[in-house]
Amino acid sequence: IGALGAALVLGFLFLDPAASESNASGTPVDAPQSWHISFFDARTTPATEAGSGDSAGLDLAFKGAPFVDFKDNAWYVLASAEVQTAGGYASITFEHTCDLEVVVDGHDVARVPHNGKLQTTVAKFTHAAGPVRILVQCHDGDGEFTLKYVG
Repeated sequence: IGALGAALVLGFLFLDPAASESNASGTPVDAPQSWHISFFDARTTPATEAGSGDSAGLDLAFKGAPFVDFKDNAWYVLASAEVQTAGGYASITFEHTCDLEVVVDGHDVARVPHNGKLQTTVAKFTHAAGPVRILVQCHDGDGEFTLKYVG
């Protein structure tokens, strides 16, 4: 019954025409208090986690591989955070120079391939009021690596 209630709430939020007309772009989520950031060497299957830690922000930039034992263009970052939402349409925005995937509570909300330039991606989603788990995966591609939370 609880799952049915949650589905009805999410369905109403998704289908509510007033909500889509008033804020089709989504309300930006509040900045996460901290990000858990992990670095993976993608030369092995499965990829090998080389290190992780917590950071107050998400603003990464590397001209090459982040560690001497990593191979350039063969690694990725996994960053996760929890934010609170008021419910309804929401968004989270990243600048990146990588293959980017954004997952919200287990649901893919954005997949953007690397195009060789700095890109801005706004990932939009609907959610009931309360905590939301954001997971961002960014695979290094040609050139410099950038992954930054901007709003």
